[in-house]
Amino acid sequence: MRASTLLSTAAALLLAAGALAAATPSGYHTELAAARAAMAKHQYGKARSAYARAAELPGSDSVLCYMGMAEADAMRAKFGDSVKDCGRAERAAHSAARRAAALQLAGSVELRRGAYHQAAAVRRASLNQHLPDIPEKHIRAWLAQGERDFRAAEALAPKSAVLRFDLAVCLAREGQTAAADRQFRASLRLAPNGPAAAMARTDLADPDAALAFHAPEF
Repeated sequence: MRASTLLSTAAALLLAAGALAAATPSGYHTELAAARAAMAKHQYGKARSAYARAAELPGSDSVLCYMGMAEADAMRAKFGDSVKDCGRAERAAHSAARRAAALQLAGSVELRRGAYHQAAAVRRASLNQHLPDIPEKHIRAWLAQGERDFRAAEALAPKSAVLRFDLAVCLAREGQTAAADRQFRASLRLAPNGPAAAMARTDLADPDAALAFHAPEF
């Protein structure tokens, strides 16, 4: 899964809204701006620290900050820490929409973790690197958890086309081709011209190429 598509659209919109919310600067918004600037420069450790500092300041949006921390950790393959931060975001959320966004991000992180290790094994094999692989059972467990997170989010936001698309990608990674196709089609029904529509049509037309596109980059 490419870096630009790690965050679901729902989570990305939540982050953007928080970054633009304040009419006047504050310590919190200064740290938030610093975190987003660091993310744009791929300085994920620096970004994570800025989000963590922002979360402790008066007037902070803790859900926003925890999700930012989760994104930064996932982008540097610290998936366990990222999942924990998604959990913190979900527990801090006081609306169904925000809980859904946190769960959707958690599912995206688990999907990336599974896809990351699948792709790493293929890459090592192509380079004849005889290094220990992550057991397949762990990869299946991460993808299954991602599916559970996406389905929990879907229960809270049943009309989200992007969420259906994310679930479809996860199902495809699990080898559930028919179920994935149903979710891709559901995504298109909900938003035939939405942000995920073109990718959903591509994935339906060529599932193998779609999996390659959604694989993480090294």
